[in-house]
Amino acid sequence: MTVQALITVTLLAALAGWAVLTAVRAMRRQIAGDAETNADWSGAQRYGGGFGAEGRPPPEEIVRNTWTPVRPVSAGPFAKAQMEGMTGAASRTSLERFATWCDRKCQGGWILIVAESAPVTVWFERSEDAERFTANWLPVRAN
Repeated sequence: MTVQALITVTLLAALAGWAVLTAVRAMRRQIAGDAETNADWSGAQRYGGGFGAEGRPPPEEIVRNTWTPVRPVSAGPFAKAQMEGMTGAASRTSLERFATWCDRKCQGGWILIVAESAPVTVWFERSEDAERFTANWLPVRAN
């Protein structure tokens, strides 16, 4: 391998590493920002799964204090479902797609909260599930 080829391969590997690192940092910022925002659960429709033997989610206080929330950003199918309103067929279809994805991919419990006066929020028992959901459904913006 020539020196020029070695330099080119090294440069391309460094750029790919930088791109992956930037995407991971943006995803973590999104998840951390979601944790700081409160949503009103009164009157909310709830979908969920992966609750184990008891078959129901833990109390709201435990979920808010120990689970990872994910909310939509300004673009993508997750935000589109929220903006269309919960009465539209497209939004119900989108929410069903999110729920189906969570049933298939999540290792822990998850709850999809459709509040009347707040963004759609998905709470994940395991942060790894939140990261995979974010990577799949939310666009990554580098700041």
